[in-house]
Amino acid sequence: MTVVVHPESNMEEYGSITLDRELQAIRAAILYADEIEVVSPASEMLLSLNALAQDNSASAFDILRALDADTLDRMTRGKGTDAKAVLNALPVLLDPRFDSILETLDNEQAEALRKLATGLRGVENDSSQQLRDQITTMIETAGGPELAAATRTRVVKLKPLFNTEGNWDEEVLAERYAAEVMNLLADGSRHMLLDQGTTQFARVLINEKRVEPSALALPNALEALVGTGVIARLPTFGETPADELLDLRRDLAGSLSRYRRAAASLGEKMRVGPLDDEVQSEVDHLYRKEIVPTLEDIREQLAEHGLVREFARAVGANIKEIIVGGAAMPGLVVGIHAVTDLAVVATAGLTPGVAGAAALGVHAWQQQREAVASMRGNDLYYLHELDRRMA
Repeated sequence: MTVVVHPESNMEEYGSITLDRELQAIRAAILYADEIEVVSPASEMLLSLNALAQDNSASAFDILRALDADTLDRMTRGKGTDAKAVLNALPVLLDPRFDSILETLDNEQAEALRKLATGLRGVENDSSQQLRDQITTMIETAGGPELAAATRTRVVKLKPLFNTEGNWDEEVLAERYAAEVMNLLADGSRHMLLDQGTTQFARVLINEKRVEPSALALPNALEALVGTGVIARLPTFGETPADELLDLRRDLAGSLSRYRRAAASLGEKMRVGPLDDEVQSEVDHLYRKEIVPTLEDIREQLAEHGLVREFARAVGANIKEIIVGGAAMPGLVVGIHAVTDLAVVATAGLTPGVAGAAALGVHAWQQQREAVASMRGNDLYYLHELDRRMA
């Protein structure tokens, strides 16, 4: 599965960045897909910036110079282009060889430039650690540590878009982002999970005949949207970190395969396509109509076949009588979960009355296991377990 987030989906006013969209999509994708590729300029920028900030040899100006003009524009409130030009000129001013050239000149401008270079070196040295601390705080606030942890696994990987030289040029970024979206639409072998901005962009590409989607691209995108969208609507979804979700997903691998079958069937009930404006509202409708009632049925069935209820059936009593009279049957709960063979009871040295109660307990336990096994065969049991374990 490929998760794609529009370059401008993360930016807030005055340069603040959030990875909420990426993290929510990645969390849902982890619980559905086998491997996830993330196309997110903001994610790549933050992780690269974090690596640069951890490099003690990098100066404050090096870090700022790595930012693109658009980010600088937000940070400088509309003066990003000028800031980029100044930052690009700084290496010349700070180069010791430039001092040598200035020394050969005897005029006021040369002296002014020498003073400027000296002052900039002082600012650079004083502000580097402060800037590193600010970047670390920004990345932690944005959700960078969770993203970094996810990308260190074999399941989640980040698709590189920026130049290998670290030149974060806006035009290059836009071209590569557009090329990735077009490739996904034309290929169709991967399941796309697009955020709202990318969905609108993909729709424009198709409407303007700039790309012809393959026969599988949109159906696969719809399945991905439904499969992850239903998971994201579970009441307990959204707070569990991505690395913990990976462990949860491994535990429920068998149920996941059946849920994927259900997601494909649910996708066929969608009345709109994956790129339509109303698609999220349609997933809401599908969740309320198809998912919620089924999950309620599963919970009711599991409650109906609880161990106490099964024991009550075994002795022909109601639950109230079992609870009230439980003190009269001291062998009721002794070893019920551990006893799997009635021969164990016979050789356990129990009195006949206690052995009889224990035998009934074993029967009730076996009935409960059969009922739970039956529920696990439900294609949506995976959602029930996810919701229960994430609570």
